[in-house]
Amino acid sequence: MGFARIVCTLGLAAAVTASPGCTIFRDAGAPKPPFNEDADLNSLLKNYDQAASLDSFFSPSTEDAKLTPEARRNKFITARLVLINIRYLQFVRSETADRQALDSATDILSLSLNLAGAAVGSATTKTILAAIAAGVTGSRAIIERDYYYEKTVPALVAQMNVSRKQALIPILQGIGQTIDQYSIANALDDLNTYYCAGTFTGAINAIQANAATTDASVSEQIADLTKIPQSVIDFKKKVLAWVNANRNEATKLNDVKAALAELGDTTSTATMDIGAATTELHRWILINVTTQDQLTKAQKALSDNHIEL
Repeated sequence: MGFARIVCTLGLAAAVTASPGCTIFRDAGAPKPPFNEDADLNSLLKNYDQAASLDSFFSPSTEDAKLTPEARRNKFITARLVLINIRYLQFVRSETADRQALDSATDILSLSLNLAGAAVGSATTKTILAAIAAGVTGSRAIIERDYYYEKTVPALVAQMNVSRKQALIPILQGIGQTIDQYSIANALDDLNTYYCAGTFTGAINAIQANAATTDASVSEQIADLTKIPQSVIDFKKKVLAWVNANRNEATKLNDVKAALAELGDTTSTATMDIGAATTELHRWILINVTTQDQLTKAQKALSDNHIEL
């Protein structure tokens, strides 16, 4: 199931680009940086490419063979996280200039670099990774871009950032578990979920799922607010029973007309016989009595006019 999940449909991602004619300010009003951030990111990709390969776990090098299964698994996980996060940051930079989206993507890349630093054994490697992580964090202000276009892409990226953070949680939890508790298969499945969370398709799916959940919650609240109390339902049943029993009792006509007047029914009752008057009483109560307060007033109007249910 994990491998199937990685085959996400990415056609939409290729179709959604910046609007034609938008002016792009590459360095956001800053001097051209003294380094090439794309080259640095590509250097990172090459550095982690081998460690992120499944061969590094199943056919480890002589040095890696000395590591525990958990350490080899974590080295693979953190390396692949770095690769996914680099690709994601490059993708986001190509699609949006939204600062919050870029900041979030950069923060996650820095986190994965720091995790990778903790997963490798060489002190020199850790120092290099720490420097690169600091460089990535520091480059945020330089890589910002400013232009106007539809808000669709920033909204999708915002959802992707949230979904990726959610998908990262089980991976971080798994890193702290034994290999029996969190196998390489589990890790692959979670990594694929994490990758798919950073796609436009994944974002749209998440938005739709969130909308469905919100709709159900709001619908439930509306139902609770518009729910007719059981006491009102019981009252209407009693009124119907009384009307059926008294629709031919002409002696009740004046009482029914008086009750209708007290209830505020504006329908003219001057020419009504008992059948029409009782039908109107039932109709008015059926439509207008839905709350406890309305029930209390209706009960009083009937009681005041000698209509005992």
